[in-house]
Amino acid sequence: VLKETFATSFDSAQLSVLSHRLLNDVLVIPSSRRLYILVILPIHQSSGQQHFECGEIDVNAIVRMAAFLDALKNINESHMLKEIGADIGAIIVDSCSTDLRSVADLYELLSGTNIQRSDLIGIIRDDSTFMPNTEQIMRQLNVPVVNTFFTSRLTTQTSGTLPSMSLVIQSIVEALKTYHSTCVNLIFDEKYADSILEFQRVAVTESVCVEVAIQMKNSSSAVAEATVRRLLLAEARIVVALLSEDTWIQLAKALRSEM
Repeated sequence: VLKETFATSFDSAQLSVLSHRLLNDVLVIPSSRRLYILVILPIHQSSGQQHFECGEIDVNAIVRMAAFLDALKNINESHMLKEIGADIGAIIVDSCSTDLRSVADLYELLSGTNIQRSDLIGIIRDDSTFMPNTEQIMRQLNVPVVNTFFTSRLTTQTSGTLPSMSLVIQSIVEALKTYHSTCVNLIFDEKYADSILEFQRVAVTESVCVEVAIQMKNSSSAVAEATVRRLLLAEARIVVALLSEDTWIQLAKALRSEM
């Protein structure tokens, strides 16, 4: 059903030079004035060793996409837009929670179709996956970005529907002080590398020591098991974990095995 919807949307938007992959990854809501919101949404989960292929459908993402489309419909039916004869379209890119595939889709979309950079009026990023290359393309587009997750690095054109990680970190430190915890262990992955640096700076100012800071290089079971073993040797009993979903799942399995 999704594939049929994608193909129909491309036909109505009169896009050209499409690969089979792009047809499957992108949904276009046409705009008569060529005013598009670019939406990066993980409709599928990642799959494969190279994290380039798409896996199973994420039902929650389908619900969020439906909510966005309903909101877009309501905006286009508003008196203000009808008065000026304008309508806002959308280009929804299925990121599959992978940086490589998202970059490939965005590059082909902007260089291999009739969608131009000037057609984009904003970006909604609904995928918190670590995507340094995708973020680079987004910066080059030079349009406002709205994140739907805790943002670790705010820029002049980036805002979010949730607070920044700075507020989250401050709240964690305040909770530690409330429970009279003076030392903690940290575990994190590459997605939260910047946030951990900020946590360590705040911890110093609030007299909270960090005994061990462990970066989980990937979400493999071997790394998760090694992380648990290191935590068992630490004296601090409180663990602050900032991890992406895949890493959390592997860590939970390792903890269950250890117990």
